[in-house]
Amino acid sequence: LSDGAAPTHYEFDAIRKDHSIVSLQNVVRLVSWEGEPAVQSVGIDISDRKRAEAALQYRAQLQELITGMSARFINLTSREIDEGIDEALQEIGTFADVDRSYVTLFSENFSRLSGRFEWCRDGVKALIDQTQDMPVELLPWMVEKHKSGQIVYVPRLDHLPEQAVVDKERFTQLGIKSLISIPLVNKG
Repeated sequence: LSDGAAPTHYEFDAIRKDHSIVSLQNVVRLVSWEGEPAVQSVGIDISDRKRAEAALQYRAQLQELITGMSARFINLTSREIDEGIDEALQEIGTFADVDRSYVTLFSENFSRLSGRFEWCRDGVKALIDQTQDMPVELLPWMVEKHKSGQIVYVPRLDHLPEQAVVDKERFTQLGIKSLISIPLVNKG
């Protein structure tokens, strides 16, 4: 530290007594203590910041993925659209590391929904036939998210908020463990 070669700030992950991970920033400086050189070190919990940074990076990468897909769709013929959607669902599902991804269509009055396309990871049973003409009351939280243009990303069912208790019950009945559902909006 005396020659200034060592870092004064660094970040690392540590393990708590409960075995959870905490991200820390350590700030170090050389001080004088009772006339002698000493090192002062302060640890700061930056776990929330790290989670926020990771979430922003994930959303940016997902947006880039979706933008790339949109650009590819512009050049598809009408006969290639279905295959393009299947490929896009696979890319999204793989990126999100989920078991399945969907394109779901809503009735004109938003009272019912039907799965139009489904991608499933290898070894995961397709449920497209069981997602036809469902009343929106079976998935009220997801429907509200989609109505406001939001992506529904469920890496695990226990990540669903308390407001999604009805949706969680339906996903459990269907055997869904993880999914991503991206609203498609027709502004034409």
